[in-house]
Amino acid sequence: MLSTAANQDSKEKEELRITLKGLQSMHAPSSTSTLFVPPVTSSPTLLNFCQRLKDAFTKAELLVPDDRPLLLHATVVNTIYVPGVKGKGRGGGHGKRKGKLTFDASELLEDWEDFTWMEDVRIERLNICRMGAVKGEDGEEAYGIEASVDMQ
Repeated sequence: MLSTAANQDSKEKEELRITLKGLQSMHAPSSTSTLFVPPVTSSPTLLNFCQRLKDAFTKAELLVPDDRPLLLHATVVNTIYVPGVKGKGRGGGHGKRKGKLTFDASELLEDWEDFTWMEDVRIERLNICRMGAVKGEDGEEAYGIEASVDMQ
């Protein structure tokens, strides 16, 4: 199922390439917990590829049906993983820590709105990760990779 969507795109002549530029907030900039960088693309190839993956996951009942548009992004800041900050309104909304650390990102968004994080980079590998980071042996949280597809 997943390899079919990946194989269809890898057979196309156009490679999957990505440029990341700017900085956006997942919530109101004055009180956010997540900042991300959206991809800039002159071709719909990447979005079409990702939409087909989402459709395949939904059809296989690995995702709940969701009518929201796909939001391609690279997360730069997510305060859910701030260690040692607990309590309502103070941070770490992950697991037993139900609080949420928020900050005013208005100035950051202005300062970084034209910054190019990477330009025209070929996507070489696609990792399918399980939702929710888990602590590794080193104590760091990371997303577990369930499958990988070589895009070369």
